Amino acid sequence: MTTKFCTGCNKEKEIIKTVKEKNTTTHFLSCGHKFVEVVLQDSVNVKSSIQMRMKRGEKSWNYIYYTFSVLLAVFSFIIGIGNIWWVYKVFIFIIGAFFLYWLCFCSAWFQNKIIGFKIKLENTWRKL
Repeated sequence: MTTKFCTGCNKEKEIIKTVKEKNTTTHFLSCGHKFVEVVLQDSVNVKSSIQMRMKRGEKSWNYIYYTFSVLLAVFSFIIGIGNIWWVYKVFIFIIGAFFLYWLCFCSAWFQNKIIGFKIKLENTWRKL
């Protein structure tokens, strides 16, 4: 006969009787306890059942707006001093402005980097 570990007795016990049902198998052990095996056939998609949302406060959004403005101004200055034809400058500006917009307002990773940089700056200023 086969044996199963009984958690009630903390010993290996012999199986006296086995009853099989749809998704479960119940083993009656020699000590009087039951050992139940359950077969799970359902699958859970973790990505679809768990969602994480983060709301940013007004101060965080103001800092992201400020960072976008500064980055756009620096980018515009760099394009402006470049020695290329104005049509190319406009084209490069439009693509760069769109990319900066996407980084600052659509990329949660970049927003977290901006806020993390702000926190590091504040901590550095407090130490001075």
